[in-house]
Amino acid sequence: MYQFSTSHNQVMDLLLANDFPLQELCAYPISAIEGISTELSGTYKSVCPIDCLACCADSIRPVNAINNINVLTPAFFSQILVFLEKFITNGFDVLSLERLTLFSDSNELNHPYCFELRELLSSFLCKHYGFPLGFISSDISFHISNAKIFSYNLLKIVDRPYLWDNICFSIDEQIPIENKEDYERYLETLSCVWKVLMPVIKGEILHSNIARKFEPRLIINFLIPDFGSKYKDAYKTIYPGGPERATTYDELIDRYVEPFVGKIKNTSTCIPSNHLFTTEISKLTNVPSSTVFISKSKYSGTGRAKNFIDQSATVFTDYNSSPVIRTKIYPSKASQFIIQASFAPTLSSEDTIILNKENTPQWFNKLHQFSFISDKV
Repeated sequence: MYQFSTSHNQVMDLLLANDFPLQELCAYPISAIEGISTELSGTYKSVCPIDCLACCADSIRPVNAINNINVLTPAFFSQILVFLEKFITNGFDVLSLERLTLFSDSNELNHPYCFELRELLSSFLCKHYGFPLGFISSDISFHISNAKIFSYNLLKIVDRPYLWDNICFSIDEQIPIENKEDYERYLETLSCVWKVLMPVIKGEILHSNIARKFEPRLIINFLIPDFGSKYKDAYKTIYPGGPERATTYDELIDRYVEPFVGKIKNTSTCIPSNHLFTTEISKLTNVPSSTVFISKSKYSGTGRAKNFIDQSATVFTDYNSSPVIRTKIYPSKASQFIIQASFAPTLSSEDTIILNKENTPQWFNKLHQFSFISDKV
């Protein structure tokens, strides 16, 4: 493992002298910066408190972390950006300007510094490229959480639309629910979330990119089992003795949309080309002037979904034959970070595909040998 101080005056020369795969990193620039991680079997994975039963990223729940949990703080992130600036000022664009997210593998709004980290990254992009984070694909994706920090962060983020492209609101039944009381608390929080999102739903919050001036900024992402799949016996009901989990989009809409904002009425199927999973543009019948993106998807066949859903009769798309490469930054210790490369089905998905060693580029392993120390944190 090579270790380099991010503040070293000659850090660029040192990296190149040690065969750092810079050309490859520019070809596959960093598309995500994870805010909380832990090491597992030699690689770094995100940590998420939601513990979704079908998490495609297979994020680690805090209580299940074997090794230390590493948190990205504003001071730490500021030093990472100082380091990345050395690349950019030397003509190496190592950050993706097509899709760049924070917390792509975890529930961002549960992180204590989510707002501050987005502010830092947005200011960085303004300085070097002349536009804020919300100008490019930089969605905030979330599941409902009863944590106070979740509600606090949602309010702040909605009030600062230049920090995000779209808000992606996941509506499904994969969050662990212990009992009826727990479910009722979830529905109470859901009601509050719909109210906070009203300015977004009504199109009152303009986009930083003038070309998207009249487009929706909320994506409602529905997930159900694929055709031929079913919930495993242990997960057939939402909670012990409770209603059965939804197997159709209509059931999800009846439970989590219509009681709060009305029915979903399709108004267009003319979807922007960069929306890989969006299926339609709709309005919510009880909200005047509403416009939202709708994504009707199926649980993937990766991550924890294998334990949640019986997929024996399901035929999934074989992404292994044509995966894409994604690179992400992970905090690896209190003031250290790494850049990790992996395969994914698409640039917009968080699933990780593991291929045979002979099919994995050598520069993946080379990249993982470099660790960076932010000694000014």
